Amino acid sequence: FYQNMILYYQTKNQPDAMTKFADEMIASNPENPLFYYVKGMVLQEGKKIAEAVEWYNKALEKDPNYDGALFNLGICYTALAQEYSQKNASTNIKDKAKIKKDQEVLDGYFKKALPLYEKLRQLQPDKPERWGMGLSNCYYNLKMDAKLKEVEAILEKLNKE
Repeated sequence: FYQNMILYYQTKNQPDAMTKFADEMIASNPENPLFYYVKGMVLQEGKKIAEAVEWYNKALEKDPNYDGALFNLGICYTALAQEYSQKNASTNIKDKAKIKKDQEVLDGYFKKALPLYEKLRQLQPDKPERWGMGLSNCYYNLKMDAKLKEVEAILEKLNKE
């Protein structure tokens, strides 16, 4: 029932109704991680990424293996890194302190996303299409070259199939 209602609100492009529905679902059964995930999804689709992060984390508090929350939370952290980079990255290559600070902030986002994608890989090793790009993005940005090569090889094999 809940899945059908979510799909209905999505296809009708009714984010406010979907938010209200998610709030009602949480109130009716606060232990179900799906409801927190839905709230996060609504916020993410509404470009409220920082708020979506909170709700995906709440879903993971209820179920640490909730694959949808792991995946979308990883996407949120990557989006926050991109947003930060676009708004704050220094274009003055002589400002070494600013460049260092920017890199630390960006690394922080990728360090938050990394264990999410690694856990998703652990839970779904047969679905590299689900975790591969996010994981390779983290490995690339965190300069984890050996692991990056491993995931790139998996993705290359997947693309050939």
